[in-house]
Amino acid sequence: MPTVPRKGWVLLALASLEASPERSRDRANQAVSSQLPFSGWLEALKYGADIPSTSRTSEEIDALTDDVLDSHVQFEPDRFLRWFLQIRLWASAGDTVSLMRTEAHIPSDSWYRRWLRFCVTLVHPATTADDLIASVRELSKNIEVFVGDPRACDLYRLHGAIRMSFRRMLERLDDARWEEALNYVATISDETNTSLQRARMGPLPVDALCDLCLEAADTPAKKATASAICSRLLSAEQRTNEYYDTHAADQLILARIQAASGQQDIAERSWREACTYLVAYGYRKDITLWELLDPLEKLAAADSHRTRRCLRDLAPLVERVRGIPMAKKPVMPSMSGLILPRRFTLLAFSHISHGTKFRTCPALAPSTMRFQNVWLRLPLRLARSHYRPRGSG
Repeated sequence: MPTVPRKGWVLLALASLEASPERSRDRANQAVSSQLPFSGWLEALKYGADIPSTSRTSEEIDALTDDVLDSHVQFEPDRFLRWFLQIRLWASAGDTVSLMRTEAHIPSDSWYRRWLRFCVTLVHPATTADDLIASVRELSKNIEVFVGDPRACDLYRLHGAIRMSFRRMLERLDDARWEEALNYVATISDETNTSLQRARMGPLPVDALCDLCLEAADTPAKKATASAICSRLLSAEQRTNEYYDTHAADQLILARIQAASGQQDIAERSWREACTYLVAYGYRKDITLWELLDPLEKLAAADSHRTRRCLRDLAPLVERVRGIPMAKKPVMPSMSGLILPRRFTLLAFSHISHGTKFRTCPALAPSTMRFQNVWLRLPLRLARSHYRPRGSG
C-alpha cells in the first residue's frame, strides 16, 4: 500500500465491506477525495464514486489514444490505465462523441488494437448484449499472435487488464448468451497462448480462463456452462507436454468449478487426478509425499475413519521412501527417508489412536509398526522433543 495515499486505499477497502450500496458509494467518494491514486479510481467507479470528467478537445482525445497505441505501452501499463479510466469517465458522463472519436482513431491491424476497440465497446453506455457478442466474436477471428507492435505475446504487463475486460463482459451477459461468449473467449485463450520452457505465457491461458469463469459465473446455468466448457478445455486430449504441477493446478481449478455447479462426483474425480499429478514425479521427488501427509491433521479432526483409510493407503509409499538414497552419498538415506516414516507414525498415534494403546487401531497396526525401527533409530532426545501423545499434557 502506498505511503502518502494510504487513507484513500483504506477507505476504498472499507467500501467493499459496507452492507448497502449507498454507504459503499460514500466510502468510495471519500477515498477519491483522500488522494487515492488513479490506479484505484477504476475500483472506486465500481462502487458508484462520482469522479468528474474534464472536457477535452479533439486533439487531446487523439493524443490520449495515440499514447495507448504506442508500442511502449507494453512496458508502461499506466498508459492504458489512464486511457481506460478516461473512457470510463466519458461513458459515465454520457459523452458518446468522445467515445466514437476514440474508437474511430484505433485501427484494426493487430489483436492488441482490436482489443482496445473491444474495451471501448465494453464501456459504451449504449452497448447491448448483441454488441458485446459481436465484439468478442470479431476479437476471436484471425488471431496472429506474432503480428503487430506490440504483439499479443508481448503484453505481459497488461495481462491483468485483459483478463479484467473479459470478466466484465461475462458479468454483463445473461444465461442465454454466456455459452456463446465463453466459447469465443476460449478460442482467444487457445489462439493467443504461447509457451516458454513449458510455461504458459499468453494473455489468457487456460488456467486463467478457468479462474475467470469461477469468478464470473453467478447463476446455476452459468456455473453448469463453465463446468462443461472448462472440462472440455482441460480434458486429457487437450493437454500438452507441460509439467505435472501445471496439470495438477488445472485439475484443482476444475474441481472447484465442478463443485460450484453441484457436480460433486465429477469434482472428486478431478481432485483425485490432481493428487495423482502432485506425486507423479519419481526421481528425487519424494518430498511430494508431504503434500499428502500435511492435510491429514485437519482431516482427522473432521473424519477420523477417512483419515485411517488415507493412512493405510499412504503406508506403502512411505515405506518405499526409506530406500531412496541421497544424491551425492548413496550409502546414506535421504532426509525424507528418515523424517517421513516418523511423521507417519506420529500421525497414526496422535490423531488416530488419540494417545491410546495401538491395539485400538488394529487396521493400522501392521502398517505403522513397520516404521518403528526407523523411528527408534533417530536420536532419543530428538524423538522425545517432537513426540507427545495427545492427552499427555
